Amino acid sequence: DNKPKVAASFESIALFQKLVSVVYGAQKYKEKARATISDHVERETAFGFGYAFTGSIGVVLTSRPEQMRIDGFNEDDLSKAVDTAFSMAKAQSASEIKSYAKKLGPGPVHALYTWANHTAENGLGADIEWKGNDAAKSKLFVQRKQLSALRKTIERTSSEEITERQFDAML
Repeated sequence: DNKPKVAASFESIALFQKLVSVVYGAQKYKEKARATISDHVERETAFGFGYAFTGSIGVVLTSRPEQMRIDGFNEDDLSKAVDTAFSMAKAQSASEIKSYAKKLGPGPVHALYTWANHTAENGLGADIEWKGNDAAKSKLFVQRKQLSALRKTIERTSSEEITERQFDAML
């Protein structure tokens, strides 16, 4: 792949943001069917850019202060969504994926697949810590091989239904 790793890395970060937002929408507002993000969910879950540092590609994202002023925003809801996204990314079996699909709907599973697929296809992994008040709340460390396996598990788990219907009409 000729895509620069910096571009692929930042796209992976954006897809992880989308995963968290879609999970948050499913948990808080029951927006489950599609991997789309409503305006209010986007405002409540948008990470801010803290800073970058040297090494592998290191980026610090923040929960923006203006989120605290949004009616109905609760940082615990965002933490719950991050924890769920971390758990989903660690899933190893079709039954775990099906459980998330049943509980959250197909949208969050699709967002997980998109993030895992892109990240693995670009030879990347993820080492993510969710912190609150400088104390680590939860952590996700997944390598490319794990993300490839997750992608394949989701592919095997997906179900496609075909329904044939006959309609009488005059043309």
